[in-house]
Amino acid sequence: MISELYRKAVETDAEIVACDFFINEPNKEIYQKNTHSKDLSHNLNLLLINSGSIFPAIYSRLIKRSVYINNNIYPPAEISFAEDWWLMVRLYFSIKTIDYIPKAFVHYRRDNATSLTTNISEKTWKDLKYYIETTEIFLKENNIFEKYKKSFYQGYILSIKCILGKYSYKKYRKIFFQVLPKSFPLITIWKLDVRFINKLRYSFILLQRKFSFGE
Repeated sequence: MISELYRKAVETDAEIVACDFFINEPNKEIYQKNTHSKDLSHNLNLLLINSGSIFPAIYSRLIKRSVYINNNIYPPAEISFAEDWWLMVRLYFSIKTIDYIPKAFVHYRRDNATSLTTNISEKTWKDLKYYIETTEIFLKENNIFEKYKKSFYQGYILSIKCILGKYSYKKYRKIFFQVLPKSFPLITIWKLDVRFINKLRYSFILLQRKFSFGE
């Protein structure tokens, strides 16, 4: 894996080389594409949405050391969930070149009962809130918030949906109140690729959040 990614980086002078990977579940193996283009803005946009086109997992990339050092980017010590996402947003903003190998090397196991993505806790939501708050600040400080805000908003709503799955309305309400800023725009919900009933559910929760009903 490392030799192929490194060879591609040398050949194309890429600061990041991404690749595909396998997702292993108890009864099946999924080949997961992690397709990138040469358009850096397009890649960052898909990364912020985090809906399955570009994954933030660090194990599916080789990243040039100087990108970290020259831009003072290091993994956040404050969080253990969404830390890859936090890191990749800043790295993708900073780079000038990227390449991609359409080949899978790594196996990501979903049957690990002790993993952070399996054991959801209050720490999970605190970490996600940290990602939301600090990444919004980062986008604004670099004058790109207006350009990417739609993708940014959609990304963390879809992340909450992915984590909660089929939990009850009451659970969604609790997490939306806990994690989302009151400034979250309601119209974003209606642009999500989710069922109509979920759009109604999320919208009602956001209206409650906005006007602090029941708090």
